[in-house]
Amino acid sequence: MTDVDDERDFYGTFSGEIRQARQSLWLWAPWVAHRIRSLLPELRAADRGVQIKVFIRDDTDQLQRKDTSQSLIADLRAVAHTVIPMHVMHQKIAVIDERTVMLGSLNVLSQSWTREVMLTMRGAYFARKLLAHEHAETFARPPRCGRCKGAEIEIRRGKNGTWYWRCYAAPCKTTPSGRTPAWTQDIRLTSGRWLRRWVTDVTFSSAPPPTPHPSGFADAAAEHVRDTATQGLSLEPPPYPAPGMTMAPDHGIPLSTGTV
Repeated sequence: MTDVDDERDFYGTFSGEIRQARQSLWLWAPWVAHRIRSLLPELRAADRGVQIKVFIRDDTDQLQRKDTSQSLIADLRAVAHTVIPMHVMHQKIAVIDERTVMLGSLNVLSQSWTREVMLTMRGAYFARKLLAHEHAETFARPPRCGRCKGAEIEIRRGKNGTWYWRCYAAPCKTTPSGRTPAWTQDIRLTSGRWLRRWVTDVTFSSAPPPTPHPSGFADAAAEHVRDTATQGLSLEPPPYPAPGMTMAPDHGIPLSTGTV
């Protein structure tokens, strides 16, 4: 963790991260309000090739469906590559370049006066695991409606836990309650590329690192990565201490007890 910001300091940190972004910005921000007007210049990072993908709450929400909010959402769509409505979403997350995560209580696109806190954490493993948890890659590719062929698609989750696409265009949804038989399609979730890319990025050098791990840890970690990738399992941090080590009772120092 590198920063802890409240509502007074967060936007300075956030703007700095966007300005340094080179590849991508993923944003989960439930509501869109007047705050977005001060962020639109920063979000034009899309003009220099930064992929901006935003998840917001759908318009069955009483605040989101107001004309003012709908106008601001249109402004957001003008600068972001993808804006996906999600029913009753409440996450507040920003992921920059798949390495920096900003996570907490602050609604980035609507914060006004409430007290909030946001943490900034760095690391590709955590960032990509969070993106995988949120099904970011799959959820950012909504299909066309199978009935009206429109692109007004939102994400919902049923009582049985199944995620599905739902068209919210007028021909498919006629009331704000969402109880009309709109076109829907189950979402097929995949493991995505996030953790696979992390496996590709991980390398182990024969030279000792600045703060060396105990003997045998690098070999055990490398074997864990290879086995996990081969079996197609979710990648978890390698076991520590490695097999063949015990922990010193007072200081938590791994002690080698044999060959790994």
